[in-house]
Amino acid sequence: MFPLLRPVRGWAVLCMLLALTGCWDAREVEERTSVIALGVDAHPQGYEVTVQVPNPLKVVGSGGSGGGGGEGGQAAVQLFTGVGKTLNDAMNEIRNQTNQRIFFGHTQLLMLGDQMARKGISGMLDALRRQQEIRRRQWALVVKGKAKDAMKASPKLEQIPMEYMVYLIANGVREGRYSSEGLSDLYSNIFNPGKQPILNFIEAEPEKVRWLGLAIMNKDRMVGLLPRKESQVLLQLRDEEVGESFNTPCHKRGYIVFQPQGLKRDVRIQFQGIRPVIRVNVDLRGEIVEKSCDVDLSRDPVIHALEKQVRRRYEHLAQTMVARLQKQFRTDACNFGNRVRAYYPQKWKQLDWSEAFSQADVRVNYHVKILRIGLEAK
Repeated sequence: MFPLLRPVRGWAVLCMLLALTGCWDAREVEERTSVIALGVDAHPQGYEVTVQVPNPLKVVGSGGSGGGGGEGGQAAVQLFTGVGKTLNDAMNEIRNQTNQRIFFGHTQLLMLGDQMARKGISGMLDALRRQQEIRRRQWALVVKGKAKDAMKASPKLEQIPMEYMVYLIANGVREGRYSSEGLSDLYSNIFNPGKQPILNFIEAEPEKVRWLGLAIMNKDRMVGLLPRKESQVLLQLRDEEVGESFNTPCHKRGYIVFQPQGLKRDVRIQFQGIRPVIRVNVDLRGEIVEKSCDVDLSRDPVIHALEKQVRRRYEHLAQTMVARLQKQFRTDACNFGNRVRAYYPQKWKQLDWSEAFSQADVRVNYHVKILRIGLEAK
């Protein structure tokens, strides 16, 4: 009925067939060396890069015929290390050590040696951003000492050692005890003038890994380590995370252990001239999970006294933490500057915020409510 359409239809089909060139550049999974963790350390030549890759013949369920299936720890993985003036030089040295193509699409962990973090990581991050295979949804953390040495740790609870660290961080984030900031957040916070990055800081021993606190960054450089208890308060003020359990002494001998369950935070900023006045109110709800002193928790006056005691302890920790950020680290890890930038844009343009924050009047007030006391009150 429409004969003129037939040639057009034929040409369209021909063009579609020519476009279907097939997967000419596809590569089988077996032809890749998949990196699960990437470690970067400072080196006199520039960078020292270490990668951890699983050994398919040693991993359970791999189907290997080498007779070594089921081994774990360092026997189930292999480390490759390269040194270079640039990050790509170091990675190329690793590529020359492997019999397959190095693939970073499955990397779950970026580990920075503390010396590398203190030196500055902007050049390294620039190189990683330009790598198409590098996933932004991976954990980035700082390790005590060298990342290369931390990768030699061999915890017994996971077959592949670096998976232990991945689960350690992921579970701590889920429970509100660790920072949830990964590589994508690190990129974003470094380039946001009103924010500062923070990274989880760990220590790795031969068979044990510990979370020590938060690495406080001034843009791309680590300026200090915030201790564990103060890190919990920072997470409450910065990200509204509940944090871990908290000990407070009774009025008699012994302790009460308070476990936070929910939190609401309110931040208000005003100015006295050019000096910022920052007030933070935190409503914290939780329960008593341990009691080692002789008090009767069924009595309301006792509960109110304990709430006041917990409140004072949190406020003391918060003021200590803020003073450390202002005087020792001179960096706004609470990200108050981002609120000033949003709500007071003209003030923001006039201020050197790092200097203004160090002189700011910051006060943190807690309101604590104990909702549950457990099965035994007396």
